[in-house]
Amino acid sequence: MRKIWFFLILAVLFACNEKYDFNIKNKEKGIVVEASISDKSFMQSLQIPSDGRYFSVSLTETNDVDNIRDVKISGAKVTLNDSEGNSYTYTEELLRPGMYYLKDDFFKAESELSYQLIIELNTGEKFESTWEAMPQTDNSIGEVFFEETTQDEYIFEPVSGQKVIQNFKGLNVGIEVPVNPDGSERFLLWDFEPFFTFSAGLLDVDHPNKFCWVSTEEYLKYTELQQDKKGGFRKDLFFIKTELNERIYDYFSVAIHQYNVTEDYYTFWKDLNGQRDKGGLYDQPPFGLYTNFTAVNNEYSCNGYFAVVEEAYTRWELDKSKLSFVVEDLTEFYCRLYFFDADPEGLDACLNCTVYPNGVSNNYPPDWWRSKYGTR
Repeated sequence: MRKIWFFLILAVLFACNEKYDFNIKNKEKGIVVEASISDKSFMQSLQIPSDGRYFSVSLTETNDVDNIRDVKISGAKVTLNDSEGNSYTYTEELLRPGMYYLKDDFFKAESELSYQLIIELNTGEKFESTWEAMPQTDNSIGEVFFEETTQDEYIFEPVSGQKVIQNFKGLNVGIEVPVNPDGSERFLLWDFEPFFTFSAGLLDVDHPNKFCWVSTEEYLKYTELQQDKKGGFRKDLFFIKTELNERIYDYFSVAIHQYNVTEDYYTFWKDLNGQRDKGGLYDQPPFGLYTNFTAVNNEYSCNGYFAVVEEAYTRWELDKSKLSFVVEDLTEFYCRLYFFDADPEGLDACLNCTVYPNGVSNNYPPDWWRSKYGTR
């Protein structure tokens, strides 16, 4: 019985949220493209603060079977063209096959230009997007707020084998949307980059792998949308549990990106989110979504969207001193409770913070943290 509850605790402590899955039921060959550019360059993205991000293109194959590892498309030629005749070439990341980056520190989308993405596989198949331009409406970003609340979640009850509802204490985090000065219709989208520190529960404080800085693409992995004209309201963004959530025990922050997008790109995400919300992990994945890509010289299916967006951002840091309750750090408690069972699978992070699951975990701080906080 103790080992059964061990797996339940793991599910709660190291859970992640789904964002999207482009796998589709399609017997034809096809590609999936995730790509966008914004009016903020790599150098400007350092101001979040962060270590910066280059514009990227992700290429994968479509699959007939859901919940399997994506097949990355390597060796492609990816080119961005603008309406003034300039071309920019993406470079594939050697350590991340299928990921292509525009390694230009100062490149950013210009409001008066339009852009087209061209993709050519190493087998000769070519795909191109429509010409896309940035929206011209206001994208001012407001203050982040939070409210203490509770939320019901389904969890797996190992004894009965059934899903049960459990109520968790936590925070509803949102953002103030400023008044839209001209009252024109706009389409807003938000996504999130969590960052936190984690301590290995069974190591001494002076051990080099005791303390890590963790970034993850798995937690808060979804988007929020809002169609708006007037502004001047509060928008709920995400919920974070304050019980059994090791991410918030020490330091926790989220880089919040707010995008002003075209109506077509907004509709793409609205439909994608709608399909995702209809079922669970093992239901039929999204299909039939609008795409702005065309197969030029082949019969491949094409999925995904290339967008040109206006971007604003901020980093919200959780200040636990403003809570009406104390957040209890239970990492060491559960490590000691379960690690010395016969089968400690999944608790490697208790003895080495660098193997924290579902994230990039380093025992040294990123540059932006070092410049703001020092080493520790």
